[in-house]
Amino acid sequence: MSEQLLERQKRIFLLEEQIRSIAYATQKPIMRKVTEAKVEFSTDLSLTLTEICITDEYIRNVGTCPAYFLSLEFFDFELQTTPIFTNPSTTLDFTTIYNVVLSNLFLHFIETVSNTFLMKNLLLDFTSLPFGSEI
Repeated sequence: MSEQLLERQKRIFLLEEQIRSIAYATQKPIMRKVTEAKVEFSTDLSLTLTEICITDEYIRNVGTCPAYFLSLEFFDFELQTTPIFTNPSTTLDFTTIYNVVLSNLFLHFIETVSNTFLMKNLLLDFTSLPFGSEI
C-alpha cells in the first residue's frame, strides 16, 4: 500500500514538473523597449511685484497715506502677504512661486472660481471695492 502511494506521489511530481516545463520553457524573456528620457518641464508659476503706487487723488481724499499691505491667495496654496507699507509709492522685489500641477480642477478654478477682492478700510470698518477701480 505504501509503495503504491509512493509511486503515485512520484507520478504526480513528474506530471507537475512536465506541466511547469511546458508552461515556462516556451517563454522568452521580454525585451524592454528603449525609451527616450522623459523631458520634464516646469509648471512653476511665478508672481513678482516690483512697484506699488497709490494715486495722488486718493491721498488728497483721505488726507494722508494709509499703512497698507497685500495679501495673495492662489488656488490651493498658502496665503502670502507683503510687509506693511506707509509710502505712497513703494519699490519692492516681492516674488512668490507656486508649483502648479495642471489638472481639470485647476483649470476649472482659473476659469470660474478665481476672484479678486479689493478692500478699503475706514477706521475699523472694511468696504469692498470693485476690481479695477481706483482706491
